Amino acid sequence: MAKTPKYNRAHMLRLCAPVGELVAAKADEATDGVPSLRRFEMVAYTGGAIRVTGSRDPIVVDLAGIDISAKSRPIFRDHDVSLIVGHTESVRVEGSQLLVSGVVSGVSDVAREVIETGLAGFPWEASIGALMQEIENVPRGESVQVNGQTFEGPIQVARKLKLGEISFVALGADDNTSVRIAAKQDMSNDKEIDNMNFKAWLKDKGFDDEDALDDTQSKSLKAMYDTDRKLTAEAANAEAKPNKGNGPPITAHMTSEVVTSDNHLQRERERCEQINAAYSGLYESEAIEERDRLITDGATIAEARGKALARLRAMRPTVSILREGRDPQSDPDVLSASFASTAGVSIESIADQGPRGKEIAAAVETMAPMTFRGLMQRVIHASGTSISSDASNELMYETAVSSSNIIKASGSSTMTLPGILGDTVRRIALPAYERAVSVIPLIAAERPLPDFRPSSISRLNFGASFEEVGTDGELKHAQADEQISTAQLRTYGQRLVIDRKVIVNDDIGQLQQIPTYFGQMAGETVVRNLITLLLTTPSTFFTTANNNFMVGFSTALSHDSLSDAWELMSLQTDQFGSPISLVPSVLLVPSNLSIEAWSETQPPLAVQSPSLKPIANFFSGRLSVVSLPHLQSASIPGSSALAWYLLADPTISPAMMVGWLNGVRTPTIREMALDTRLGMGFNAWIDFSTSLVDPRAAVKMKGES
Repeated sequence: MAKTPKYNRAHMLRLCAPVGELVAAKADEATDGVPSLRRFEMVAYTGGAIRVTGSRDPIVVDLAGIDISAKSRPIFRDHDVSLIVGHTESVRVEGSQLLVSGVVSGVSDVAREVIETGLAGFPWEASIGALMQEIENVPRGESVQVNGQTFEGPIQVARKLKLGEISFVALGADDNTSVRIAAKQDMSNDKEIDNMNFKAWLKDKGFDDEDALDDTQSKSLKAMYDTDRKLTAEAANAEAKPNKGNGPPITAHMTSEVVTSDNHLQRERERCEQINAAYSGLYESEAIEERDRLITDGATIAEARGKALARLRAMRPTVSILREGRDPQSDPDVLSASFASTAGVSIESIADQGPRGKEIAAAVETMAPMTFRGLMQRVIHASGTSISSDASNELMYETAVSSSNIIKASGSSTMTLPGILGDTVRRIALPAYERAVSVIPLIAAERPLPDFRPSSISRLNFGASFEEVGTDGELKHAQADEQISTAQLRTYGQRLVIDRKVIVNDDIGQLQQIPTYFGQMAGETVVRNLITLLLTTPSTFFTTANNNFMVGFSTALSHDSLSDAWELMSLQTDQFGSPISLVPSVLLVPSNLSIEAWSETQPPLAVQSPSLKPIANFFSGRLSVVSLPHLQSASIPGSSALAWYLLADPTISPAMMVGWLNGVRTPTIREMALDTRLGMGFNAWIDFSTSLVDPRAAVKMKGES
């Protein structure tokens, strides 16, 4: 007979057994006045072949290879660590049977439900969770001897197992097994036991007199007591939870319905999950044992990550975690740019982004199109982890997330999946954002602001001309009138989530659409705020007294009304009544007037008849037309489809101003805290202000009466 292949694999196996009859315990079983707990005896496995969900072939457990060194194991309901039923006292192998005995020590409604329904005849079954550490495949046409029985292939033999937790469930797998549970004489004694345990716990905490506690203190301490019991149960169950691709992660999971008096449970769960994630790329039994020991011993996340990273470095001693700026395949900036290029961002746009833009763009042109899968493979490689090239996208994603955690633990955050995706999102969003805000320099000045405190914007109005120098050669001081307006930065932002399905499905189209819309939305926020300011200006800004406002049917956009607006701005004066020679630069109109505005500012059409001379258009080449739908949007107060504006050059005489925090005029995008099993999340925000500056630099024509 050919030798059947063996391989090491860490998978969870559930052995299920139906619950048998319930027998009452004797009253004299009480000890020191404390009523006895219900006991149970279980034939958990009878040595035969069973069917396991997720396995094509049946599985038989070699009882000679099961690790039952830990005699005390927790008992839960439906493998939920928050639903405590009891614990085991003995686990043993006799012949071809796995026998388990213990007590129903749980004091919750869950434990009572299991006993009460069992006494009523409900067919509970017990599910044994075991970690399969070594599996032997027996192919078709061959046979194998296990537990004194002969089994024909195809079949799998679990040669090495480690016992986990035990749960009461409704369905099982091995019909030849049984469970026997003994009932106490009185169900009402449960509360008495609970109170006694609580009193002992109080004394341990320094509260000798329970009666001295008020209601609030009693409730709080009882909640803390319940929390301690759950934490103890979770620590006992730590070895029983499975993890895709890398043995069972130890976890202190609590369901969302459980509410405790503090966040100890949440911190413990996060600690276990983070340690599991750090070791997710390590498959050796020594690494799994080290991981389990770190969780059981209460090691910190940083300590566990350091040990996991040390193992990875030992596995790949010639590979550094990051090779910054040398190999394009390991340069996070090049990878994000390549990914953005695949999603539709032009090489020209990449070349314009940042001081390394041209260098990065040149590297991207030499690379094949990047995909989610290709990006994840590079992140995994950078962490020193390896993965099969034919691994599923789901496994690739989970491994890339774990590899990113390892890289972060090493002190770097750039060559990670969230880091590269965040930079990719920024690169994709930036062109859409720039298109949206491209109108701002045409109609408003832009200034850097140092912080979020109100900033005064001073505008000094000097006389319009120099004064003659007298025979004494003395120059006179210029007289100035200081006009002040105020600017204050505000933060506007939004959250962006790239769903895990987009990544696993390698959906480049979604990657292109989501950040593009995000960039457009950010740019529209700035433009909308600026136009809203223009449309809701104080009554003192656009007035006939300021010579910058006209009303009436004659103000509808036309060559004549445009001439009137030009004249109003041209005749503006300083505080001394001297002309300041402002020159209109921009014709700002709502979208429905864009065609008419364009026709009023274009050169005249060529005249075919030699006897006619073309009529010159004064405004041709002098005005730039800017049309915006915001000016007529019903969602913005003060909007109008008829009103239009004439603006001076904002770089010389601005009517409005946009301020940017430290001069940064693009959104900031950062990774946000999000369960990476759900996807990648990013926070995007932008800091800016909008202000009115000089009413003389703008003219408003109402376009109607």
